[in-house]
Amino acid sequence: RVSLLVLPSMGIRHCKVLCNVEGQTLASYAKNFRRNAVGDLIIVAIYAVETSQTHGESGIFYTGQVVICALFLLDFLLMGWLSHLAKERRPALELKRAVNISVAECAVTLLVYIAWRARVMASIFNIVGLLTLVFIAFFKVLRVLSIWSFKRWMVVTGYEGPQDTLNPPEMALG
Repeated sequence: RVSLLVLPSMGIRHCKVLCNVEGQTLASYAKNFRRNAVGDLIIVAIYAVETSQTHGESGIFYTGQVVICALFLLDFLLMGWLSHLAKERRPALELKRAVNISVAECAVTLLVYIAWRARVMASIFNIVGLLTLVFIAFFKVLRVLSIWSFKRWMVVTGYEGPQDTLNPPEMALG
């Protein structure tokens, strides 16, 4: 049974991370990213079920549903990757690259999803579709904000991660 308090509790948990950057640790961000990945996986599962039920619909509708589901799956994979990198205490440059990729992909997913949902709701409005749109948009915006918070944390704390022993910087001769 899903409680109606899911949205406020997600917001409060993310607000703690967003509002107290200095009080966070790399482990707390890795845990937050794992939670986000689980949320993404739940969205993928729900959307996959919804997509499987629309298989008999017109070609463009079904194709749009599959594309959205694939984008949500990519969000899940990228969040899992970011969580893994944070847990492994990877170098800052590698983490920043993963952050930028994750934020960009999540933004694309959100924009495509909103445009798709608006198109679908223009022809068939229902309250469940609207609530789903609000929930997913809320979750994705919080996700992007928590990732940007992590990037800010790296700057504030001066996090550089372990030194790259495979590719050490070139030494200046002289």
